[in-house]
Amino acid sequence: MITPITIVKVGTARATRALTKLSERLTALEQLDSVAHRARGKSLFGKILTPEQVVNRILSDTRAKGDDALVYYSKHLDGVSLTPKTLRISDAARRAAYRRVAPTLRAALELAAARIADYQQRLMPNDVVNRPAKGGPLGARAGMVWSPLRRVGLYVPGGTAAYPSSVLMNAVPAQVAGVKELVVTTPPNRDGAISDSVLCACEILGIREI
Repeated sequence: MITPITIVKVGTARATRALTKLSERLTALEQLDSVAHRARGKSLFGKILTPEQVVNRILSDTRAKGDDALVYYSKHLDGVSLTPKTLRISDAARRAAYRRVAPTLRAALELAAARIADYQQRLMPNDVVNRPAKGGPLGARAGMVWSPLRRVGLYVPGGTAAYPSSVLMNAVPAQVAGVKELVVTTPPNRDGAISDSVLCACEILGIREI
């Protein structure tokens, strides 16, 4: 179906009517979205909560209950039945996904990873250590020393779409910075599976914890 586009002149009565109508429709959509969020919060927690309260509740439950909370929310929010054992992608599943991806896509991801790494390496800051002025306190030094985090978590969008580029854009800068441990988390589709292209990108970068 082709949707026609109407062009109106700014400042005319027709343009004013069009903007008013658009504003009313956007307001209605925002109200529906707000109602949907509150309804979702009520269905989960038995009472109406704001989106912020829902997120805070999920975070607190996950801190307290760990994997059991993740299993519960995956079921109620994503419609996916998981277990603490199936939350983590196995090495065999990751390698199989890599093999299923078309060679042209693998090559594109490898090229993109190399280019991102080259760019990030050029942005790496150098340590700055100022020597004390002549006649100043002996042994005094001032400056900046850059050091990487030991372990970082990387969120990759998923569920209804696949974003292997998010793996590259998150992970490569961390690797260039010297982070030793990378953990990717991404929502599954309705079948509980993760996109082959996302797992392929993880395999290319050597990310084992997903």
